[in-house]
Amino acid sequence: MGGITKEEVSQLPPKFVIPEIDRFTRVGDPKQHLRQYLNFVKIKGLNEQQVLQAFLLSLAGSASNWYYALNMGQTKNWGELVEIFIDQFSYNTMINVTLCDLETTRQKENETFSEFLVRWRAKASKRMNRLKEKDQVNMVMKGLLPVYYNRMFASPIMDFEQLCNNGMRIEDAIDNGQLDKREGRISVTPKHSSKEMKKMVE
Repeated sequence: MGGITKEEVSQLPPKFVIPEIDRFTRVGDPKQHLRQYLNFVKIKGLNEQQVLQAFLLSLAGSASNWYYALNMGQTKNWGELVEIFIDQFSYNTMINVTLCDLETTRQKENETFSEFLVRWRAKASKRMNRLKEKDQVNMVMKGLLPVYYNRMFASPIMDFEQLCNNGMRIEDAIDNGQLDKREGRISVTPKHSSKEMKKMVE
């Protein structure tokens, strides 16, 4: 079965980690993921063997399960691995996601903020016509669970970096028991100012 051994992990640079938001989860363009992965490992200075060994770390969810189901021989040659990876997930690029698809994509009750963001951006990557970042951010916010949306809509969030920072602070507050993930959405203008809303998640 495919996989990365402890010995291979030890050959990677110390504290080598691929950000969760950059991991391939089965949806999205496999070729785009490969380009992003190769750019990332190039910056990190990995050699050819390390690039092959670390590829599993760029996968998550169903894509990771697919990798583990491969024969060991299929994970030892980069060219062959790339070919079967693209063959397996190329169907993702055959579908053009509409604006309506993105606008109706909602965060699930059991889904973390980062998981939803990864899923939404993977779906957005299938669009033929790329949306402006601000428009994408607004759509993501509308699809969030109320506990996130209630604390974000009053803040001047203009890009994905700001969205991620706000989302992770709220996620931490939920994990620490400071916020209830099941709360309902605010339907009227809140009495809190933007500054007060920010303090609620800090």
